Amino acid sequence: MIELPRTQALRCFITVAREGTVSRAASMLKLTQPAVSLQLKALEESTGLQLFNRTPAGFTLTEAGAALLPLAHRAVAAASDSRRRRTR
Repeated sequence: MIELPRTQALRCFITVAREGTVSRAASMLKLTQPAVSLQLKALEESTGLQLFNRTPAGFTLTEAGAALLPLAHRAVAAASDSRRRRTR
């Protein structure tokens, strides 16, 4: 059985992809840098994909990361929509 990634890991992935660094993403998400790094590591391990190229200037998406990004956006949006519907 395939285990779906946690929404928090997908949020971290999306934010690092947008911001380009773990430190900026952590600040935006109000998390620590190690917490964001752990989420990214867990996501890469669960998918079996390298999602980012890590350089001194920051993070850039790999081909696999670029392919996952729109799916991550949809999954996070669906999770948010589901949460809103439950609270009504």
